[in-house]
Formats: sequence, C-alpha cells, structure tokens
Amino acid sequence: MWNKNVFLLWQGQLVSTLGDMVYSVALGFWVLRLTGSTSAMGVVIAAGFLPKALASPFTGVLVDRANRKLILVGMDFIRGVTVIIVAIGAFAGWLTVPFIIGASVIIGLCGAFFDPTVPSTIPSISKREHLVQINSLFAINQSVAGILGNPIGGLLFTALGAPVLFLFNGISYLISSFTELFMDIPKVEQEAKDFRFFDDMKEGLAFIFAHQGMLVLMVSVFSLNFLLSLSGILFIPYFEQRLDLGPDSYGFAMSALSAASLAGFMLMLVRKIPRGKQYPFFAVSTTVFVIARLTLFSFDNYFLIIAQFVLFGFSVSIINSLIGAAGQLMVPAPLRGKVFGFLQAMGTG
Repeated sequence: MWNKNVFLLWQGQLVSTLGDMVYSVALGFWVLRLTGSTSAMGVVIAAGFLPKALASPFTGVLVDRANRKLILVGMDFIRGVTVIIVAIGAFAGWLTVPFIIGASVIIGLCGAFFDPTVPSTIPSISKREHLVQINSLFAINQSVAGILGNPIGGLLFTALGAPVLFLFNGISYLISSFTELFMDIPKVEQEAKDFRFFDDMKEGLAFIFAHQGMLVLMVSVFSLNFLLSLSGILFIPYFEQRLDLGPDSYGFAMSALSAASLAGFMLMLVRKIPRGKQYPFFAVSTTVFVIARLTLFSFDNYFLIIAQFVLFGFSVSIINSLIGAAGQLMVPAPLRGKVFGFLQAMGTG
C-alpha cells in the first residue's frame, strides 16, 4: 500500500492539517474575543468556505488538465505566505477582522484548487484494491491533527496568544509545500482535442447526472456537511460562554472527537469490508452521526458532551472513508478533477 508518493502526500497533509487545527482554534477565539460577536466569527469562517464552494466546479476542470504536482506545491506555498503575513499583523498589532476575511478568501481559493487535486491524485499513485484503506489513511491525518492540534491550540492560545499559533500554521504550509516537490505524479491522459473550459465542465456535469450513484453521493455529502456546519459553528461560542469551560475544555473535547475518528479510520484501515457490505456500514454510521449531532448540547454535563463528540467522531470517519472510495471507484481518471470539484462544492456549500 505504501510507496514514496503516497508517503510524501500523506505526511505533507499531516503537517499542514495539524497547523490548520491550531490556527482554527486560535482564529475562532481571537475573533470572538476581539468583537464579542458570533456573527463576526461566522463571517470569518464563511469567508474561507464560500470561495471554495463557488470556485470548486471551475477549478476541478483545471485540475484534470494542469500539472497536479504544481498545484499541490503552489497552493500550499501561497497559503503559507498568506498565513505568515496574518501572523506578522497580529504580532505588530495592525491585524483587523476585514484583513482576516481577505486572507480567508485567499486561503479558501487555494483550497478550491488543492482539495480536489488530492482525491484525484490518490488513484494515480496507488492500487485500486487499496483505495478504501488509503482514503482511511489520509483521513487519519485529520484525526491525528485534531487529537494533537485542538488541545495544543487551546492550551497555547491561553499561554502564548493567537499570533504564535498563526505563525505555526504558516510554517506548516511551507514545510508541506517543500516535501511535495519530491513527488512523482503520473500525468492523466486526456482525449486529443482542443481544450474548451466550459465543454469540460459540462462533461463532468453530464457524468454526474448520468449516474444515479453520483447524484446520491452528492446529496449525501451536502446533507451531512450542512448538518455538521449548523452545530459546528456554535462549538466555540458555547465553550466560551460557559464559565466552567473555555478554550482548554474546547480543545480537549475536540481532541476526544478526533481520537474517536482515528479509531474509526484505523478500523477501516485494517478491516477490509466484503464487497456488497459497504452500505450497511454507511447506513448505521449515518444514523448514529445524525442522532449524536441533533442532540448535541442538550445536556449540561461535560462528560455527556464528550460522549456525544466521541459518537459522531467515530461515525463520521466510517462515512468519509466509504464516500471517498466510492467516488474514486465510480469516476474515470480523466473526469476526476471535474467531478470532485462539484463534490467539494456540495461539501463546502
């Protein structure tokens, strides 16, 4: 399952994702304490997601035609430089919410190129029979980063402040960009015809609407992420406004969620689900996820809240592994960037 390219892409993502976790904790609490407004915090977060959602169907077309290694290296480099400028502004005292929003837009646009490139690249550097395991392996990055990044972010935010954590994230992107330089990614062979941007985009849409499985996948991704976001935006305000909690408690709660996700991804990594048995795993996991998510914060007891975080962390890891592999198995190589661009738009919308 392992080879040089899989390892380099995986470890690069691990480093940058760890930085992202620390950055998001610091950014959320920084904006909330500066403005006292959950709306302002929501706008800052949306500034990163909205450009990604709007641009992904277009960037996906370019991913299929462009040098994917160049996209990975370039987008991580731009994000690293952008976040380091944010850190400099925070250290110097001139950082404002509008500047943060502008930086979030740049980071989101880079993500619109970077994110569909990763799942488009994985099938080209790995074997078909290992796709579920490798998607679990890459998803483990998010869990490990969450286990380490959230408590570290909460503790360091209290001890050192936001600027140090911003700088940490910028450096992590630059490290990831450097290691990706050593990857060898096979070029996707396209049909010999003139490149017409909107024709390529329509080709991706035509594939989606011609395959019921892809339509179901799109609806599932949109619905689950919409539900995830509705309560997710309230995490930081909830922990900030409860006198018995705060950034430290938030960090450890998110770490518990990530640890549960890691357990789920490890299960998917070591256990190969028999052909035709994937859907029961998906259905049970989705049901557990929805119940845990809908009842979140219905209890005042901190340990019950942790238990709910654990439940939806474990269940969403199963869901993500199956969705990722299903998409890669259904989509031919020349169409992956286009289709995953639309899939990303549904996930971030």
